[in-house]
Amino acid sequence: MGKKSWKEYLLSSGVPLEHSVIKILKSYGFDDLSEFKYIRGNEQGIETLFSVDIKAKKYSGKSLANLSLLLECKYRHDQAKWIFVPSEYECFGIEFRDLFISTSELSESVSINSTYLNKFADRYALCGKGVEILDNSFNPKAIEQAISQVSYALPNLFVKELNSQALGPPTIKDKVRIIIPFIVTTAQLWRLNEETTIENIRHADNLDEVAKEYDLLLIRREPDNFLATYTLEILQKNLGQYTMDILNRNEAIDSNGFISRFARQQPSVFVVIHYSRVEQMLQNLIPFIESDNLLKPKKYLASDKF
Repeated sequence: MGKKSWKEYLLSSGVPLEHSVIKILKSYGFDDLSEFKYIRGNEQGIETLFSVDIKAKKYSGKSLANLSLLLECKYRHDQAKWIFVPSEYECFGIEFRDLFISTSELSESVSINSTYLNKFADRYALCGKGVEILDNSFNPKAIEQAISQVSYALPNLFVKELNSQALGPPTIKDKVRIIIPFIVTTAQLWRLNEETTIENIRHADNLDEVAKEYDLLLIRREPDNFLATYTLEILQKNLGQYTMDILNRNEAIDSNGFISRFARQQPSVFVVIHYSRVEQMLQNLIPFIESDNLLKPKKYLASDKF
């Protein structure tokens, strides 16, 4: 095996990938670009500082929705493959709209239009468990570690956004914040075909006989008990009293019910995207978030509640 060049060491550090993603985000009007840090227990239960590579925000003057992204960047050499098993959306389970985590519960006038969002589900393949395949080995932890980093960061960002909206001036109190979690990688992304079996794989000469390559996939990962407990604690500890008062006034359930529901259900869907697709994704995502169809009027106003 030849000696690695300085380029390979630099690229493998992941720093150039983060820098390149940040440059793209800036070019599309995102700001507040920074590492997002949070604290949680490590494998030994010791409180430890963790982080997600990039937090980015885009404020819209065209709609009542502002966009926040959490992006974890994972550089891999060009031949590395992330291979996922297929999954499906469910009428009473995981839906496409679950990708869009919003603060619309604080709004007196609008809520997320779930029916509109779910119309786009067929455009994005949903996956379950995945594994990283390298030249001479496999890594079962790489993908799960990336998902875990974003999963535990998300409730921390969510509670900050809730409090910020609740305490903001009247001009932004009805401005809904939407958070979307991303994993950006240079690994190839593959999804096993629905009909693929272990026998198919054994008889295949090439991966494309049993799987299809994508540049963007959605990953389904419902919160386990550890994440749900952590999220519950973060929201109970950090939601401001004024925020809870608004939730109690606006929501059909009280603030405790809202916290419990969110901890059980979110986050549950993640975007995993090849670096080459990031710019095109933003070209599509920004007008989608600014669309008049994304939000709908609430059926009641806070003043209507008894």
